[in-house]
Amino acid sequence: MAGFTEEAMSLLEAAPWRGNVRELENSIEKLVILAEAERIDGDTLRAILPGISGAESRARLPETAAPPASAPPEAGLARLGDFDRHWQEAERLYLLALVEKAAWNLSAAGRIAGVRNRNTLISRLKKHGIRRPGRDK
Repeated sequence: MAGFTEEAMSLLEAAPWRGNVRELENSIEKLVILAEAERIDGDTLRAILPGISGAESRARLPETAAPPASAPPEAGLARLGDFDRHWQEAERLYLLALVEKAAWNLSAAGRIAGVRNRNTLISRLKKHGIRRPGRDK
């Protein structure tokens, strides 16, 4: 997955996220699993997370998003390794968008993400090898 379009990022940023980061993480996870497109656009986002914009979705969920009722429960589910790779990539893309939105001010990025301790954010950035451009360390 290549990421999110600007419209999709704007919709994600404008959403209230009552559950803070956990709700956002769960929503990103759902998008990564169900979206079939290379990039998630606004229509796909509204189709998969219909409550995010308050407007009715103009797009439809992909037909393969849910297995047919007669299919075994595991049909349509990604392998755990594939799921983990998608999740890690979604988290990395989210973190990059977050720090860029905050102009690499980690305290501001933490506030945007609803993280109380900026060390949590720093830890996640290190986990993904994300460093501020132009910095040696």
